[in-house]
Amino acid sequence: MHRPLDPRITNIAHDADVLDRDGSARDSLVDRFVALAASRKFKLVIPGGVRQQVQHPHTPADVQRAVYPRFSISAQG
Repeated sequence: MHRPLDPRITNIAHDADVLDRDGSARDSLVDRFVALAASRKFKLVIPGGVRQQVQHPHTPADVQRAVYPRFSISAQG
């Protein structure tokens, strides 16, 4: 039987869209995801493409704040 992966010992990669809030009930899931990542309940991997996405001038500020602390300035370029 297949057991689910334990997020405490598994890397989780995501797209920047996972952090978008749209005013629906989904926003609470985004808040929870960000809170769990901030408290290091799981290891969040920020792929290079996500770094590029959040640098776009039209990216919402809350998405940028959720991603920028996760990688160094040198990794952005």
